[in-house]
Amino acid sequence: MRIDRPHVNFAGKVPERAARPARVRAVPVAGVPDEAPGADPACEFAGALLAARQLDPISYQTRPLVRRVPAVLRALKVTSLAEARELLARRADLLDTALNALLIGATEFFRDAEVFEELRRHVIPALGSRDGALRVWSAGCSNGAELYSVGMCLGEAGLLERASLLGTDCRPAVIEEARAGRYARRFSSSIPAELVRAYFPEHSGTRLGEARDLLRSRITWQTDDLTRSAAPGPWHLVLCRNVAIYLAAPAAAGMFDRICRSIAPGGFLIVGRAERPPVQSGLVRVNRCVYRQEGQ
Repeated sequence: MRIDRPHVNFAGKVPERAARPARVRAVPVAGVPDEAPGADPACEFAGALLAARQLDPISYQTRPLVRRVPAVLRALKVTSLAEARELLARRADLLDTALNALLIGATEFFRDAEVFEELRRHVIPALGSRDGALRVWSAGCSNGAELYSVGMCLGEAGLLERASLLGTDCRPAVIEEARAGRYARRFSSSIPAELVRAYFPEHSGTRLGEARDLLRSRITWQTDDLTRSAAPGPWHLVLCRNVAIYLAAPAAAGMFDRICRSIAPGGFLIVGRAERPPVQSGLVRVNRCVYRQEGQ
């Protein structure tokens, strides 16, 4: 299932706590027209949020996003879609808060230990055997924890100084968080203690602190929409985990096509556990979640 193009703005008809629809007086958001008759209110609300940040609702599956609508209401501290629409129409600065709650973006350092073990034991040594700069892209990077984790692995292997890393996400707010490189104490639990000492020197009992310039200087952060474009390659390693599972099939296929064509011969793609690149991509599975582009 997918969300159709929205026919609603935050001034349109919305249900008041699942009761009969009520009209909320508010200013239109992003020029989205009035609600279509018979439209599902939660679905239309999710679509309007995406459209307000220039994301195409047609690219997304319906069910995962509709399930996140209650989380959006909690993030906005309201109890109904009507209140949410009225608040967002008055407070455009809260759109990013709402969008961050809608698009899950769950992440942590060294998430999925088996994947990072494969990176350390096989992928990074293979990349290290190449001459010249190494280019790594985290597509859908969320708050940057994944890409900082890869950077630390490259540092362990003595490859960080010749690596160029890029993190992209469709949400400007999380890109700013990633760029700052400051994290709460709770994020440190999945980082080996020696790496905390090496890369987060301000670590204390209450905060993980800020990533060292040695790490941050190798990474560039950009806002980008994976359903429309891919960062220019060639890339030696691309991580695109748990993005495709939220996209409609045509959008996911188009995304993978663009990403796979940007991977250098012999380069690697890391995907989520429930994801598979298209068979025609030319990638060969080398381990769970890990694929390699044929050629050298």
